[in-house]
Amino acid sequence: MKAKPTAPRAPDSALVQPRRVGRPRATGARAGDDPAEEILRAAASLFASRGFVGTSTAQIAAAVGLGQSAIFHWFKNKDAILETLFSRGWDRSLAYFGEVDALDLPAAVKLCICLSYDAAFVAGAEPYLKLMIVPAELHQPRFRKLLDKRRRLIAMLERFIAEAIADGDFRDVDPARAARMVLAVDEVVLDAAADTPSPEAHAATAVDFVLHALAADRRRVDAIRAKLARHRAAR
Repeated sequence: MKAKPTAPRAPDSALVQPRRVGRPRATGARAGDDPAEEILRAAASLFASRGFVGTSTAQIAAAVGLGQSAIFHWFKNKDAILETLFSRGWDRSLAYFGEVDALDLPAAVKLCICLSYDAAFVAGAEPYLKLMIVPAELHQPRFRKLLDKRRRLIAMLERFIAEAIADGDFRDVDPARAARMVLAVDEVVLDAAADTPSPEAHAATAVDFVLHALAADRRRVDAIRAKLARHRAAR
């Protein structure tokens, strides 16, 4: 029996400098706060409200009570902050999707498990993460390695969809386009999570939406749901 996937802890990005102490604050902060995490929170909120280009390291530093030069004690530049924010989520998803892919389950069920995990994570994430969508700046050549992670996620979703079509569970659609639409459920409709009672409810809505969009017919929707329920009950 193959191992069941567990929610992996997002690996730390190599772009984050080793945790250090000793930089004085321009203003007070709570004891025990991790400056790198504060910087990420402040940067994400500023990127969402002002845009990546419209946000300076000085503004990020001011938001957390640090001098501008202190930012570079933890991150080598503003690009590194953006890369760290997106790497955390994509690394987490890649690890989980890989574990699900190893399970002996129909591809349509694998897709539902992965989508449910991602949607629940987004809905349950800290508010500053919900503000983040893929900015245009990430498509610059200097972020090529980072975007490769997103392409790998899309490729896995595309394969699940193609296999589900071959199994007769999904209707005949373009797997590449469908995979991007599935990923967009998390990346574009993030604010929908605010109106759902829990991360699990948001995930259930996302899975229901995708199933009705892709399933060959209503009988297939019911069959896929039944297999998904049996998998969850066995965990």
